[in-house]
Amino acid sequence: MRFTNHAICAITILTLAACGKDSTAPKLVGPGNGTAVNLKGTLASIALSGDIDITIAATASNGAAAITGCIYLKSVTCLVTIGTYTQATNGLSFSTSSPAIVFTGSYVDGVVNGTFTHSAGAGIFTTRTGSVNVFCGTFSGAASGRWNFTVTGSTLDGVYNDGSSNNRLTGTVSGSSLSITFAAGTATGSLNGSSASGTWAAGSGSGSWTGSNGGCRS
Repeated sequence: MRFTNHAICAITILTLAACGKDSTAPKLVGPGNGTAVNLKGTLASIALSGDIDITIAATASNGAAAITGCIYLKSVTCLVTIGTYTQATNGLSFSTSSPAIVFTGSYVDGVVNGTFTHSAGAGIFTTRTGSVNVFCGTFSGAASGRWNFTVTGSTLDGVYNDGSSNNRLTGTVSGSSLSITFAAGTATGSLNGSSASGTWAAGSGSGSWTGSNGGCRS
């Protein structure tokens, strides 16, 4: 059987069109594209500790979507937070006025990690979308300081300050068991309802840590 040139061209066009449509491929949609994005997380510095609850508006104007929400610094008092999400760069900038704290970070696959500045120095924060449980606490032993983290499904993200520097926690959750890594070492622990506790080790030093949901606002 012979095909004419017109028939061959028609078949080619239809084939390319079909290949170009993949109904099963996921569509990655960033903030400001029709759905509001809520982010919850925690912050830590030598002077500050608490949790973050902000929302990026569903719609953007000229490539920028408004950010609104609250920062809680070991208190139930909402520090009103406003800012902007920039679609072109996936960057966030938001702040409070009293006390004045300025946060900057980048949105990547539902997670925002970043830094903040205030009159008493600088710190770091982490937030994410989804069902987020935030724990704020402390660690003690060979070193001591703030120990805050979030749990979302089987993922743990956090921040801590040891009195001289700010660093990040990463880990996994399996049932009630926690496995955590940080720049200098590792930690383990367990969840017990709204509280968590465990031990840490870094080089020749070690100690314990504890945290709770209520610890971020008390």
